[in-house]
Parts: sequence; C-alpha cells; structure tokens
Amino acid sequence: MDMRKRIPNLSGEDLGPALMAPDVVEVPLLLPGWQVAALADAAQDRGLTAGEMLRHLLSNFIQDQAQRRSSPLP
Repeated sequence: MDMRKRIPNLSGEDLGPALMAPDVVEVPLLLPGWQVAALADAAQDRGLTAGEMLRHLLSNFIQDQAQRRSSPLP
C-alpha cells in the first residue's frame, strides 16, 4: 500500500491526524542509552517529547524519500 495514503500528513508540521488514525501501531525500539539521552535533549530543546521528536524525524524522512522517488533525475 502507498505510504502516502496510510499517513495522513507527510509534512511533519501537524502530526495530530496521524496519531488519531485507527491503525496506529506501537513500535518497540531499542536504542543505546547515549542515543536516548541525545534524543531527549534535542527534543527538550525544541519543546517536544522524545516520542514527538521521533515522529517528526520519521515523517521528514518518509517525505524526503517520497520526494526523491517523484523527482526526475538530473
């Protein structure tokens, strides 16, 4: 299935609709302690939780991948 149809907003600006989708899935994630600390610090600097920060990072990554696939090669 096309991920753009599954994720309501790929802009990374407003993730509310994505979180309210009926098919929200919890993803267990194991990270080294230093990465968790760095993530928490970066999120706090932006006024976000670590979870919000991860959702923004994933959304931006997915959007970039979609744009690369749809852009013609130079």
